[in-house]
Amino acid sequence: MRGRFKVCLVIAALAALLPATAFAQNGSIAGTVRDAQGGVMPGVLVEVTSPNLIEKVRSTTTDGNGQYRLTNLPVGSYSVTFSLEGFNKSQQNNVVLSTDFTAPVNATMSVGQLAETLVVSAEAPAVDVQNARQAVTFEGDQLRELPTSRNINSLLNLTPGISSRYANNGGFGAPGVCVGGVGTFCNPGLDGFNVGDANDDSVRAQGRVMVDGQVVNSGTSLAIVGQTGGYTADIANAQEVNIQLSGALGESETGGASINIVPRTGGNRYAGEFNTTYTRGAWFDRNTENYASVPALFQAVISDHDVSGAYGGPIKRDRLWFYSVARDQGIHKLPVGIDFWPNLHEGKYGWNYQPDRSKPRVEYKNMWKNVNARITWQATQKNKFNVFWDEQDFCQDPCLGVVSVFTSPESWFSPQTRPNRLQQVTWTNPLTNKILLEAGLSATTQEYNTTEHREYTNHKDIPRVVESGNTAGGDDVATRVNQFAGGFGFALTSGSLQSSLTQPDPVLRHTKSYRSRASAAYVTGSHNAKLGYEGGYFTNDQTNVSNDPQLLYNYIAPANSCLTSTNPLACGQLLAAQFPNDPFNRALRPVPNNIQYTTGSGTLSDQVMYASLYLQDQWTLKRLTISGAMRYDHATSSAGATTIGPNKFVPTQANGDNFYTVPERDGVKYNDITPRWAWRGTFSATARPR
Repeated sequence: MRGRFKVCLVIAALAALLPATAFAQNGSIAGTVRDAQGGVMPGVLVEVTSPNLIEKVRSTTTDGNGQYRLTNLPVGSYSVTFSLEGFNKSQQNNVVLSTDFTAPVNATMSVGQLAETLVVSAEAPAVDVQNARQAVTFEGDQLRELPTSRNINSLLNLTPGISSRYANNGGFGAPGVCVGGVGTFCNPGLDGFNVGDANDDSVRAQGRVMVDGQVVNSGTSLAIVGQTGGYTADIANAQEVNIQLSGALGESETGGASINIVPRTGGNRYAGEFNTTYTRGAWFDRNTENYASVPALFQAVISDHDVSGAYGGPIKRDRLWFYSVARDQGIHKLPVGIDFWPNLHEGKYGWNYQPDRSKPRVEYKNMWKNVNARITWQATQKNKFNVFWDEQDFCQDPCLGVVSVFTSPESWFSPQTRPNRLQQVTWTNPLTNKILLEAGLSATTQEYNTTEHREYTNHKDIPRVVESGNTAGGDDVATRVNQFAGGFGFALTSGSLQSSLTQPDPVLRHTKSYRSRASAAYVTGSHNAKLGYEGGYFTNDQTNVSNDPQLLYNYIAPANSCLTSTNPLACGQLLAAQFPNDPFNRALRPVPNNIQYTTGSGTLSDQVMYASLYLQDQWTLKRLTISGAMRYDHATSSAGATTIGPNKFVPTQANGDNFYTVPERDGVKYNDITPRWAWRGTFSATARPR
């Protein structure tokens, strides 16, 4: 099975080198050219220029119906020029393109000399009259001026029609707009989005995040790192962000919403920017009544910062450009504003937790860092390559310190994704005025690690201790360390880390994702057809963590009635070494109730492969544009062999082995054919007086 996957991966990589057309990070300009009497004009030369075109000029000619279309244009501002021997030139400036937007630019040409140019001053086209897609576009300048955090989740709450857990009705833990540290789970991760019910996981899971038109969703959506496995695109230094609500055709993996982040490209001049935001608890006022659903208890911000710098320009003018961004985000907070301390008896076998009040109360810090670079190379007049590399470190809840007030530091971990790497390469070639080619390959490498703490030592030679009851963490100062610890759903943990084979944490999860796309398009003024391929291969190897004894001790506080019993052991027996003055537990501390043992560490290995083919067509008939597509998807999955043991808790097999192996096996196989269609038109009416 593994051999077949490797073969399929090679095929997918080779397919990425086949012809392809524009992905969704580009726009188009289309229209009709007429003469002064209203007749259509075939053979008119249409040229577009823009600082974003490394080849400077892109051109085509109008067809027999006087229509033209230029696709695969990078987002940005354009000038469009129309010229034909015997007619004055016509030019329109300030044509702004966004992702997948078709700007309607029509022209009327009068008889004259080519040396004479008629410059048309008009508002930039703002309505796409040919595509049925519904989308919201945030341009780079707008993103840098918005009074929100510079992350995707803040844009979701500003987009009509999008539902996510970042909305006010997003359910428990939903942070709302992430500004000023409001919200315990406020972070750059993306926990799912779509058009529909924000509380339905299956609906939110359909949302796709793309960078430069390539999907970067991971195979699973974890509570902390979200849909992208911890990858956080830097929207503030992007050329634009396009959020598509509906109307996707064959090139879209699902019918759900999508977000496309277009990284900024260098140019023929050097330019850059620097941004920083900072706040601290002393700058907050007490007027929290506007956040009634988020108690002040959850807003214990000590400091919050976001620093980024970007710079780009030419390595060789008109041939090789670069643009690079570095960013550092972080927040320093108190865990829900409640006091908690490190463990006085850290590292001791089976001891109850007690606070070490000689040390400062615990706090926590979250950190998100990234540095990326984008290289644009115009290899020949027609062949252009883009290379993008993004290295990130995602670490939160907590990265340093402790985020909860019922987990002793040595018994918890730093959820982190490192390495957290995205690598992309794309190739484009406008082969002729009618045939457009493009290809792309994307690789994501991530290691999600909850097996260690970045600040504290995780002891492996002792069991994990879990205490329940209203005396958990009691000492000479207080009978309970705080009002959360030991309560229902908030068991007090100490000792070490421990998990079974199928538990989500603590684990070490190695994930690799390869995606490829390829397509070829035939484009005229009134007709646009595309044949495309899309493929992916995902691997996930997950290994759980076990302490050396492979044990977890559950301690439960006894009922008050035990104090009246004639049995001296009715309230349980405490370790004499820890509580020499209370061996019979008159303080009603949690005492051993049961133990759990595991079969040690093991690795679960999964692989998924999919391949898709699609064909879509678009016809423009005067004011009506009709689009249709057919998409075929094929997916398979498999699981690698898993071995448990050898160790003392694995039963001895008939052959004498004290380990057990589940062999490699196939998973599901999926085939699907999806038709999609849309139409869009512009209509007008003239009122006649009676």
